[in-house]
Amino acid sequence: MSAMGSLRKPFDRIIVGIIALLLLIAAALVYFSWTHVHERALVATDDLLEDRIRSNTAELDGWFGAWHNALELEADHILTHDSIRTEELIDRWRTELGTHWPITAIRLADEDGSELALVRNDSLVQTSWHLPTAASRPTLTDTTSPPVDTARTGGSGPTDPRMTTWFSQALQNRTVDPTWSMSDSTGELYVSQLLRPQSDSLPYRVLQITIDPKRSADVIAGHGRDDMPAALLALPGGLTIPLMRSTTHGDSLQLPELVMAQWQANPSDRPYDLLGANIKLRYRFQVYPLNGLPANLGTMVYAGPAYDASYRARMLVIFAGALVLLFAVVLFIAYRRKQVDLERLRAQEESAHAQQDQLSKALGEREVLDREVHHRVKNNLQVVSSLLNLQATKLDDGPVKDEFLRGKQRIDMMALVHHKLYGLPDLRGIDLQRLFNDLVLSLQTVHEPKSRTVSCAVETSGIKADTDTAIELGIILCELVSNCYRHAFPYATGGHIDVNVQLVDRDLHRLIVKDNGRGLQRERGKASLGLEIVEALAGQLDGSFHVRSNGGVTFEVLFRMDPQPVQQ
Repeated sequence: MSAMGSLRKPFDRIIVGIIALLLLIAAALVYFSWTHVHERALVATDDLLEDRIRSNTAELDGWFGAWHNALELEADHILTHDSIRTEELIDRWRTELGTHWPITAIRLADEDGSELALVRNDSLVQTSWHLPTAASRPTLTDTTSPPVDTARTGGSGPTDPRMTTWFSQALQNRTVDPTWSMSDSTGELYVSQLLRPQSDSLPYRVLQITIDPKRSADVIAGHGRDDMPAALLALPGGLTIPLMRSTTHGDSLQLPELVMAQWQANPSDRPYDLLGANIKLRYRFQVYPLNGLPANLGTMVYAGPAYDASYRARMLVIFAGALVLLFAVVLFIAYRRKQVDLERLRAQEESAHAQQDQLSKALGEREVLDREVHHRVKNNLQVVSSLLNLQATKLDDGPVKDEFLRGKQRIDMMALVHHKLYGLPDLRGIDLQRLFNDLVLSLQTVHEPKSRTVSCAVETSGIKADTDTAIELGIILCELVSNCYRHAFPYATGGHIDVNVQLVDRDLHRLIVKDNGRGLQRERGKASLGLEIVEALAGQLDGSFHVRSNGGVTFEVLFRMDPQPVQQ
């Protein structure tokens, strides 16, 4: 009881520690879930936002690409035909303005300051020339064609194109792509490209297309799908171009103004949340590269489902936290009750320990008595052996004296068994391996010098026996091994003896003594007294005795014995 109690206490402490650790982990998971539930709920929304950003970027690339293509087509045509009639050029430009509604003007200027422009004013399309001086000749197109009548077109323009931003940026551009600029006064976008003529006699020219952002937004929104989210293009100077309609909450909420106000207060490329009474949006701005013009593209998605999922997840986290707290309270109550029970068991254990000490003391006294019994039996048998030895001296040599001495030797073997039992440390479960090893060594000494050429191996498979069974098995072993020494090896070559104890089934065991000697040489009709003794002892053990002679002799003793408990 004391040993079990000493083992139970550390085990209980380990269980309590593991449960406490699990509760701490559960509490940590609840806290982590509470602090990150909103971010996890917005994962799907952020994925949708990234998809929308890619879609909007592709849509925007398509529109800006269309303007790039229009400019590059005109540039290629002008470069291919260095001398082109003004009327032909104006006709081409009229077609471009009719095809692309956002384009409000197309201009061609050279390094001398000459400019030819086709401008859309409301529903009218007008052509104008700008010449640096009245005596200058236009070098933009075919000089054989007179310029357009200034009375019809309004005369030369007042602005020198070389003083404009789009002209200077086109000259400074080091890439093959057109460059973008913006008018600070009107908010118009300019895309321009430098044209290097094939003829050295002609000056450098710059082709420019003017785009009205409001017209662009109207066209893109008109072609956009109903499920497309709102998108904004933020340009320098605070200009915002709403590129796509938002069908989620309508325009009455003025989403572009609200989004731009929040983003401009702290510009970043991270996601933002715009929350209100009737609005739940998530948006993000990223740089949209336009050659020469910094721009940012903002994309918005509806985040209502994500916030609803976040609310439900928070409720689940609160419920899980309540369960963890309830579980902790229940475990604490159970732990306190366990402590009370342990105190009661400790008192009972102390009482049982006192009784166990008394029982151990009684068992110790009994073991001392058993050792004393074996010692006295051994002494008495030695006295009998001494008396028989004295009696043998009065007998004449012959068969009678030999049998007399064999009987005296059997008494010596019984005394040897009791002597070895007396020397064992534990008599409650006798280790047959140790007992048989001691007996075999003693028998080798008795049968010298013949035993010097005979080896002996003992294997008992760790089987333990009670005292009475050990005594009878010891006598059987001594009789069989002695029989091998006396009869199995008549020649000087010697041999080998195997002793083996095996468990057959439950309480049935087998003792085998096997030699590789000359075999059984018993005369017909004449029984050996030693083998009869072995057979009688096997019967006392509720077993049987068998002898087989085949290249030596095998003695097999089957006996029954209850398994002995392992002593701590």
